[in-house]
Amino acid sequence: MTDWLNSQVVMPEVLEQINWTPEERANAWKELQKIKEVHQAARNSSLTWCDYFVELMTKSDEEHGEERTDRKILRLAHQAILAKAQTPGANHDQWLFSFNAKSEMQPYMFYVRALKRVQDGTYSWLPASASPIIEDIGS
Repeated sequence: MTDWLNSQVVMPEVLEQINWTPEERANAWKELQKIKEVHQAARNSSLTWCDYFVELMTKSDEEHGEERTDRKILRLAHQAILAKAQTPGANHDQWLFSFNAKSEMQPYMFYVRALKRVQDGTYSWLPASASPIIEDIGS
């Protein structure tokens, strides 16, 4: 299964079209490295990564608003997909797709929420020349 997952590197069109600021582009790799370090630290302790990450995202929603949280998770996912395409098998996206059957919320749910909001026009992060996104994400 791992080989198949690592061979399926797909950048969603909506994610590929987002206008990232120069600062976001410059900091994306550092942010991805930081989330991967936190993920590894949680896995090496008694913490459940899924619950820890959901708590981080929920706290971010409350303190900074859902739009900022959504943009951050999309930026991290974008960078993880780029890194995975360059180095398949390096688990750059494991932090996002970890799963805990005992948890109601999962990390990927924040990713899907953000993708849907960009797709449906809640956020105007796409260039004006971008074609409308036709396919439905996660329905």
